[in-house]
Formats: sequence, structure tokens, C-alpha cells
Amino acid sequence: MDEQCHGRDAISPIIDMRHADAIPIVEPSSAPLETELDVANVPSVFFVSLPKSGTVYTWYSLQDMTGLRMPEFHALEGWNAYNEGHDFSCPDLYACGDYNTQLLIPAGMKHYLRGTIFGAHMQASYHNVMVLQKSGIKKVTVLLRDPRDAFISWVYHLAKLGPTARNYHSKIYHIPRDYYDWPLKRQFDYQIRTFFPTTVNWIEGWLDYYAAADRALEVQFVYYDELKQDPKRYVQRIAEFHDLQNIEYTKVITAEPGKMHFRRGEHDQWRDEFSQENQRLVAELMQDRIIRGYEKAAELNPHLVAAQRHLDESEYRAAASEALSAIAEFPNFRPAYDALIAAIEACGVDVSRALLEDEPELSPNLSTAGVFRYPYSRIDRYHALAAAALNRPVE
Repeated sequence: MDEQCHGRDAISPIIDMRHADAIPIVEPSSAPLETELDVANVPSVFFVSLPKSGTVYTWYSLQDMTGLRMPEFHALEGWNAYNEGHDFSCPDLYACGDYNTQLLIPAGMKHYLRGTIFGAHMQASYHNVMVLQKSGIKKVTVLLRDPRDAFISWVYHLAKLGPTARNYHSKIYHIPRDYYDWPLKRQFDYQIRTFFPTTVNWIEGWLDYYAAADRALEVQFVYYDELKQDPKRYVQRIAEFHDLQNIEYTKVITAEPGKMHFRRGEHDQWRDEFSQENQRLVAELMQDRIIRGYEKAAELNPHLVAAQRHLDESEYRAAASEALSAIAEFPNFRPAYDALIAAIEACGVDVSRALLEDEPELSPNLSTAGVFRYPYSRIDRYHALAAAALNRPVE
């Protein structure tokens, strides 16, 4: 067991922290917030993420800015054995397996339901969703990233960890014993054919659950691109969704390459890393599956549904407010903008719909990469238009 696993980056096997050696940027503050947070009475934040998408950064940012605390997994009985790949050695953990094999354990969940930031890389399986519901978790934030870029980070992450991580990762999928003797190109070829399909299915699963008629959990989608561009607004959106109070946004952490598992964080890295053969294979694997899932989920976003209802009832200010909330979560879904424009125009402010026609990466002309882009400039522009409409009498 590496000593590094007892440092700041050794959060939990739940979020792939074995053998971590990333350098912390800001140590968790022990000083109280300006208004002391009684964490014992605050519902925990449950956070789900695709591996290599900003998980570590998000956990530490929320801890430093809210006063909530991450569990001290390394202090649990049986942690060393668990860290080496032996499941069920930690009786107080809340999950076994990891990522696509991860299952929440009902008996373990009870230890983390108040004053805690915790979560998983788990799929939106029936089992996991039922355990969350029965444990009293009502809200879940899900962090999304283009699976091709997350995949690139994953391959380099495994290469950095080295052979000592093989036993742990065997609970997710098989890694050949001579894998670390292979050149990087062969590792990419292997991972594209084994690990990459699981990333597409993982995203599909959460989008599909969001669109389910019987969905009982409130789900919020946030994006790696959102984190990368404006960490403060990213964390703010999560905090507001979970009704957290007394947030110290001045403690936002700057994401830097080489720290907190943050490698390069660039878009479209896969274009440089994938061979032409692998690019064709990945395109064939993905097809338009993620785009269809995104559009179906966005169509059923509760805020968009409410905006359309308010429009029908001539409640234009309420419609505009709900449409803005829908855009915040699905910023590249054209019908949300159409609802907002209809509400704004009903309030007497002219909006040129031609503006949307020239927008890149907006449904129905959305690419897979566009699903994961967070266009702050567009969002801010329509917020300004809505503000102008909401501050004048309805005609």
C-alpha cells in the first residue's frame, strides 16, 4: 500500500484514488465559515461522475467552500485490503465494485447521509437508484464529459499508476498481465475495444434515467467544460441545486494540469491520440446514441415542461424563468431557447431568432462533442435579454 494513498488525494476507492500521487493545490481549511455550518443537520451531497472528469476537483472544492466534509475512508477498518482490490473488507463502506461494476450497499449508506460530500462512479442501475431512494437521498448531481476525452485521460492515468494498480482495476474489467509491457499505441487499441464502450453506455444510462417517467430522484447534470471555464459558477450551480447555504466562493480552487488528477483538460484530445482506424471504430460504437439520449432527457426537463405550461397560460415571466433554468442544465437544446424567446417577446422585447440559426452546436444540428460543451457566452446573452423582458410591463 503506497503511503501516497493516505494523502489528500486518497479520498476513496469509490472514485478511483488508489496509488494517487497528485499534488494538492489548497489544503482543506479547518477554519469555520463566516456563518458556522452545522453540518450534522445538513443533508449530504451525493455526486456521481464519469471517471477522469473532474471528480477530485469537485469533491475538494465543495468541501473547502461549504464546510461539508469528505469521509475519511483511509481510517476505516480493512481499508488497505480494499485498496488492494479485495471487496467487502471495509464493513462501513457504502459500495462494492467500482464504476460499471459498482453497487451501493444499503447498510453502509447510513453512515454518510448528513454533513458529507460523497458519491461514486456508479452506473444508473436499478439497484443503485433503489438504494439511493431507500436511503433518503433525494438529489444527485451527475458530472458529464465527452467520453472520448475522458477515455484519453483514463489511459494515461493507468499508465501513470503502473502495474501496482492492476489488482484493484480487475474489479472493473480485465487488464492483461503483460499490459504494462505494451507500447502506448497497443494500450490504446486494447482500451478502445474494452473500456471505451462502457463510457458511452454509462452516459446513456444516466440520460435514460433522467428521461424515465418513473424517475424518483432529482438529477442535475453538470459538465466538465463548465468546470474548466468557470469553476466558481460550476460549484455555485451544484450548491444551489443542493440548497447549500453560506458558501465561501472565495475559496474556489484553481484547476491546474498535473494537480488533483487534472492532466490537460483539453477538448478533442482524442483527435490527436486515436489512429484513423480507432477514430472510425469509436464513431461506429457511438453513432448518435448520446445525442439521442441528451435530446430525450432535455425534452423532459421539468423546467422546460413548466416553461411550456406557463406559456400556454400566458404567464410569461414565469415561463422565462423556467426556460433559463432549463438552459442552464441543457445549454445546447434549441427548444429551451425557443421557449425563452417566446416568453421574452410576449413581454415586449424583440428577439431575432436568426441569432440561434448561426449558433454552432445547437440541436437539431448537435454533434456528440457539442453535447458536452457549456456555452457561457450564449447563456449570459440570453440571461440579459430575459432580464430586460422581466423588468418591463407585459403588453
